[in-house]
Amino acid sequence: MTQATRTLVVEDSRSMRQLLEHLLTERGHQVESVSSAEEALERFDEAPFDFLIADWTLPGRNGVELTRALRARPDGQAVFILMVTGRSGADDLAEVLDAGASDFVAKPVSPRLLETRLAIAERSIRAEESRRRMREHLLLTDRLASVGTLAAGMAHELNNPLAFVLSNLRLTQEDLSRLDVERTAQLQQQLADALDGAERMARIV
Repeated sequence: MTQATRTLVVEDSRSMRQLLEHLLTERGHQVESVSSAEEALERFDEAPFDFLIADWTLPGRNGVELTRALRARPDGQAVFILMVTGRSGADDLAEVLDAGASDFVAKPVSPRLLETRLAIAERSIRAEESRRRMREHLLLTDRLASVGTLAAGMAHELNNPLAFVLSNLRLTQEDLSRLDVERTAQLQQQLADALDGAERMARIV
């Protein structure tokens, strides 16, 4: 089962915030919302989000400044940022994208266009999640290969001296068997115990 997209809405307009919350919840997002950039950064400190929708115009720090602050964080490149802006000039839109926004939608927001932008964002988030899982799988595979190489090397290094131990124990046991049994019974038992222990080690290796 696919995990719900964690989405943060940063919008100081109550009506717009409620509209986005309703629309995103219907699309299966796990939605939280705040009214300022400062609150948004606090939420990111608590837990990361997959998707951020931010208005350009906010009290205090604006949406572009929020985007720059998020992109500067160690995990800031992973989040998809959709900027909602009433500015439509070429320089304004260039500033939004240069700050690190993934996409933008202009006000007044057309519901149909917003649906399209959300679909694009969701597709991008799923693709990034797939890439992240692949990277984790490759990292795990690499670690397992390293452990396997280490284990094989240790087994080889242990097996060589162990072969000498086993060989010498057997030869000594054979030599002792030719002597007086009464005199060598204790030595035979000690060797038998040592031989048993060495053979167990060999099986483990």
